[in-house]
Amino acid sequence: MIRYYFALTNNCNHSCEYCSCYSRPGKKSYLDFDVFKKYINSSNNFFEVQLEGGEPLLHPNFYEFIDYSINTKRCNKIIITTNSKIIPFKEENQWLNFIRESKIKFILKPSINNHLFKTQENLFEKLSNLLFYSKKISNLEVLFNVRLDHSENDDVLIKNIEKFGLKDHCNIFYFQRYGYAKNIDKFELPFIIDNPVEFYLISPDGKNFEKDLIQRSEHMSKLD
Repeated sequence: MIRYYFALTNNCNHSCEYCSCYSRPGKKSYLDFDVFKKYINSSNNFFEVQLEGGEPLLHPNFYEFIDYSINTKRCNKIIITTNSKIIPFKEENQWLNFIRESKIKFILKPSINNHLFKTQENLFEKLSNLLFYSKKISNLEVLFNVRLDHSENDDVLIKNIEKFGLKDHCNIFYFQRYGYAKNIDKFELPFIIDNPVEFYLISPDGKNFEKDLIQRSEHMSKLD
């Protein structure tokens, strides 16, 4: 099994203080669709894709990446990381119907952190609704990536996670020492957990950093 972690863009609709890949509003690097296809077609193996960013939903070819992956008949799973700002939250919405009709496994990983809590109105209400509707879609799993920052606000995040019934669907950890947090001593360096999946980290300009999170991050800091 191969998994490709595609950073589709460094553009984002948020400016999180500790962003691991130096993403910001107004960034202009986007993964070329032909480069995406080249990676997908480089092997006849079954594969998984993780679409990340920046904010991957800002890429103009976002749906084409998913369609192409599905149409290969070799894609077992599509994982989407997002800050949730532009995810539709209503059951009848086209975005959730798109996942329902795809027939393959989707994992949606919305981020939760103190910056998003302060800047997205009714964040936990929206995420609670998303979790509710996801349970009606058999091929969709929602797993919230909760990033704590060793501040007094961490307790507020945890209380809201419990209040809105999200705790059993959360992966809770601290920010790590790379990206904008690379000089923050209170965070630990990132590490790769042993994984039988062969995986590759691809930057928005198409460069392959294999398993090196830090080098991809620093490379993305130099992109337009």
